[in-house]
Amino acid sequence: MAGKDGIRCYHLSSSKLARTLGENRARVSQVLSLLTLPRKLQEAVLALGDPLAWPSITERQLRPVLHLGRKAQARAVFVLTSRYQPEAGGES
Repeated sequence: MAGKDGIRCYHLSSSKLARTLGENRARVSQVLSLLTLPRKLQEAVLALGDPLAWPSITERQLRPVLHLGRKAQARAVFVLTSRYQPEAGGES
């Protein structure tokens, strides 16, 4: 999995990565910290697809989830993702 270990293997600091991406270091660190969520929870968020198709989950909404236990993280991500799932069947 990517994350802080991944940028270390390429000898990048979060500051250098931020400069390369045109973002500030704090934002890069915040996004990288989201990669510490279990893969299954990351996949649940990614399964939402294109954020322009319906409202998306933001990093700001997910940050508090990082400090929860694994079961609480799973519940929180389930609640967040279920709010944004498109309705089954769509409009006919």
